Amino acid sequence: MHTTNSSDVDAVAIVGVDAGGADLAEDLATAGYEIYVTTPGTDEPDATATALEAAVRAGDVVVETAAAREREPDVLARIDSLASPETILAVAPDETIDEGVPAAHRLERVVELRLTRPLVDADLVEIGRSERTADETVATMEALFADAAIPTVTVDRPLRASVLERLLLPVWLEAARQVETGTEPAAIDAAIRRLGIPAGPCERLDAAGIDAVVERVETLRDRGLELSIPSILQELLEEGRHGVTAGEGFHTYDGDDRVAIPRERRYEVDPLAVLAPAIDAATRLLEADVVTEDAVDDAVRSAGWPRGLLEIADEYGLDRVCEVLAAGDREPAPLLASMVAEGTTGLDAGEGFHQWDYEATTFGTVRYERRECLAVVTLDRPDVLNALDRESWLGLRRALERADADEAVRATILRGSGRAFSAGDDIAEMAGWADDDEATAFFQEVLGPTVEELRTHSKPTIGVVDGIATGGGCELIVVCDVAVATPDSELGLPEALIGAIPPIAPAYGLPAIGKKDFMELAFTGDRLSGTEAEERGLVNYVVDEGQIEDVARELALATTAASPESVAAIKGVWNRMEDELLEPIFADCLETVATTLQSEAGQEGMTAFLEGRNPAWSRRHDG
Repeated sequence: MHTTNSSDVDAVAIVGVDAGGADLAEDLATAGYEIYVTTPGTDEPDATATALEAAVRAGDVVVETAAAREREPDVLARIDSLASPETILAVAPDETIDEGVPAAHRLERVVELRLTRPLVDADLVEIGRSERTADETVATMEALFADAAIPTVTVDRPLRASVLERLLLPVWLEAARQVETGTEPAAIDAAIRRLGIPAGPCERLDAAGIDAVVERVETLRDRGLELSIPSILQELLEEGRHGVTAGEGFHTYDGDDRVAIPRERRYEVDPLAVLAPAIDAATRLLEADVVTEDAVDDAVRSAGWPRGLLEIADEYGLDRVCEVLAAGDREPAPLLASMVAEGTTGLDAGEGFHQWDYEATTFGTVRYERRECLAVVTLDRPDVLNALDRESWLGLRRALERADADEAVRATILRGSGRAFSAGDDIAEMAGWADDDEATAFFQEVLGPTVEELRTHSKPTIGVVDGIATGGGCELIVVCDVAVATPDSELGLPEALIGAIPPIAPAYGLPAIGKKDFMELAFTGDRLSGTEAEERGLVNYVVDEGQIEDVARELALATTAASPESVAAIKGVWNRMEDELLEPIFADCLETVATTLQSEAGQEGMTAFLEGRNPAWSRRHDG
């Protein structure tokens, strides 16, 4: 039997059987409700009238489908005349409730019910209410569908289009506009798929039928929605490329309704550029007090999205959403702009469309944040390119220890502020060391333990390079488990240019770099671009500047699919290998770098660096 908290509902009458009505009847019957189905206009007039009267009188809830109204335009008036005053009427969404229901006395017991959505493939029922609809009526309908495990979204007044159409059509149309400007459909679809969304917008346009999409957009424009049709859609129609059913649309289909989207193209397009118009549309629905934030997110989840649209917006940052909209000559919704002005920008602020678990503190020159399950550690000396002085090394160690000890943290992101990750150790500080003992103490008690804390960190570590990462900065990136960089970033190991050696890379960097690449970098001090660094294995991916933080976050979140125990075990196995094979080499490197820095060559090298000249031994003529 059904378990709804509305004990008044035992039977449901469905008037008019279309695809949505048939599915609803099956789901409610499975949940234990008595179901009465009748379709006007399919039998002899007397038989139809008898069937309709029997169904309506039996139902505690009567559902009128669009199919019923198409067959008999005045069917709702007949239902109203037959139903008891306590019966809930769920009417088709062709008209507003106030216009569609002939008996004003019944409006408290009337909701609009959208069972199917043109174009959009999703398991969702949308419940619309008017100002007169009683809260009890809405609660009863929500409980009815919950009892049958049917997801619902409640809209506080009927809309001219379904919530899902209002959210997804802007994504599809924006994708088409980007194709118009030269972006390839496969790149757009790959970018959207990387968020876990099951199909890209060009795929969805093809599946829905480009002709059907154009027709629907025209209908919605006639109803007052501000939607424009990209010219490429008309061009595709003129060429007969309607989508899957025609064998060709944005993609080509060879007897299959699916197309292979190359995963390796997922970073070519910024997904936010495609999603921003939908985020803006959702914000305008919130402004109108039509839906809640949860309703928006539930709606897109019903279409297979792993996270809600507004959750995704918060992850990107609402300030970035506004920037993307402005770049496309769109005025952000007033609510969106005001949220940014107030600093409620999303995940990185602890509040946006949703509340987020957030904390922030500083350890000397290092900023520490926990954004939900991710720790974000930022080297914060931008005026000196985040050069690593004693305070920075100690602060980094404390931040890593904080993340490691926090069970809520599942991955740690390491980044730099300003135009560098880190330019390496603070040469001015090192040049001021009094003797070998002070140099040795720094490497043994400060730098070494911090590197070990990063290396043995029990959570996945993701390094982010957007600018300069040289010397110790580059070596920290090598120690991270995963790293990303922008194409124009610069990575190098220039320690020998000041008479020192790279103390970390000869040990913990060799598995990633290899002898020949290491020797070239260490001997010449040359800097690799981010693109070259990817080719040589120093970083995993190169992405454009606008996406670097997003990709780092996505990679960090992707690691949470693995159990924390498995992650710790995997890292433990790797660390034990390094303990046995590489840790002695690292200890030797720390001793050697302290000695070389205090040597005559080291002193000359640091002095020359600080004076902006070549050291005495250099025969190099750059430029």
